[in-house]
Amino acid sequence: HARWDTPKNVVWDPVQKQWIMYLRAQPTEGSTAGPLRIQSYSHSLTEDFMGEWSPATPTGLNTSTDYQPDGLVVWPYEGIYLGIGNVFNTAKKTAASGAVVGQVNMVLGWSADGRRWKWIKPNDSIIPLGEVGEFDTCGVFAAKQDPLRTVENNTMRFYYAGCNGPFFGSRGCGLGLVTLPRDGFAGYQGGTRERVQPRPRGV
Repeated sequence: HARWDTPKNVVWDPVQKQWIMYLRAQPTEGSTAGPLRIQSYSHSLTEDFMGEWSPATPTGLNTSTDYQPDGLVVWPYEGIYLGIGNVFNTAKKTAASGAVVGQVNMVLGWSADGRRWKWIKPNDSIIPLGEVGEFDTCGVFAAKQDPLRTVENNTMRFYYAGCNGPFFGSRGCGLGLVTLPRDGFAGYQGGTRERVQPRPRGV
């Protein structure tokens, strides 16, 4: 179902009683400009993680030649799911979003059911890039974690990788940490029809 060279992560869906895995679909979809990264999911058909799984299905997150999600890091949050896509510009020119060649941003998304996803602010990185000369000046990458498990004094800790060079070029990378207030996102869970408007706080 998936490529081997991209991050995958799994969450438990207590409503459907299924595991959900996020992955990059195989094969990638093609376009006149070349292959595109398609962020997808698969879910277990039973509660058994080692049992049968569904075919990979696109999450609905948009992709283009200069805006490609390479991994979706997901965690449950107050009845919904939040996720961060590692979105980077693979084109050979500055992207329409303003991202320079090889730049990687951490873009926040949300889902009511863990399967159908939407970006919240598609062109903004929830963790801003560092200043020139800092370790995360060219790219920031989310890593698999559950920030609600490490809350201290109503503050969530979020670990990430930062790099000082473009995605396809020479670069040095390091581990970073940001803190966010636990109520930095707002969620609502209703009946069969749900609406949510998470709002990222400054970090």
